[in-house]
Amino acid sequence: MTKVQYYTAASLDGFLASADDSLDWLFSLQQPDEQYYQDFIAQVGVIIMGSATYLWLQEHLQQTPEASWPYQQPVWVMTSQKLTAMANANISFASGDIAKLYSTLLRQAAGKNIWVVGGGELAAQFYDAGLLNEIIVQIGAATLVSGKPLFPRQISGATLTLSDVTQLNAQLVQLVYQVAFDLHTTNNALCMRTSL
Repeated sequence: MTKVQYYTAASLDGFLASADDSLDWLFSLQQPDEQYYQDFIAQVGVIIMGSATYLWLQEHLQQTPEASWPYQQPVWVMTSQKLTAMANANISFASGDIAKLYSTLLRQAAGKNIWVVGGGELAAQFYDAGLLNEIIVQIGAATLVSGKPLFPRQISGATLTLSDVTQLNAQLVQLVYQVAFDLHTTNNALCMRTSL
């Protein structure tokens, strides 16, 4: 069954990036075995990200000429800006209510999972719509004090269930949380899905 997964990395104090969108803190850490990512991405059928994440990727690729677009899957970028697609990449742009795009994502996923790359606000919109199933976060041995938050919503403890903890190396641990919704929230999400 298709899951909507928010898979990302965050500092020990809960930030994805610095205020200026830098990921230097993450790249300075010992990186985990590539197999962890390969196992994850093999189960992903479609990817969705916000415009800040897309623009960061675009800039990073422009600065590294030997690098190529990293995803084989269809990618959606949620944006209110007019952006250009990267060459040799299957990229579509959308704006507005995430719930209205959900049926398209589900169809393109073709039985695999939907990866919410980031940022935190986009993942939170999936949560608000009752569509987020899993949060997979790699917590790094660094603090940023301020920056782009991991998840800009308040969630009660009963909503998240820790299903797995994996030490990736001496500086990174991976936590997997299942997201549960109360009956009221679930009913609202079902209503939104059936009205699409």
